[in-house]
Amino acid sequence: MRRTSQVVDAIVLKTSLQGENDLWVDCLTRDLGRLSGIARHALKSRVRFGPLLVPLNILSVQLTERRGAAFLEEVSL
Repeated sequence: MRRTSQVVDAIVLKTSLQGENDLWVDCLTRDLGRLSGIARHALKSRVRFGPLLVPLNILSVQLTERRGAAFLEEVSL
């Protein structure tokens, strides 16, 4: 199974709850346009995400694509 990972600058457009601990995040990037991804365990992981996944934050996002879906692995300001 091949995984591709990249770091992009993104503006958070909206977030919604996905299950108990995950967040579905819609972002706008300069290179990739609008994309949606899952931040796994975002509500429990204060080290990887903290309080950064709120609308209109400009972040540096590490994305990993697996099975055609985008996963947010880590974010920073």
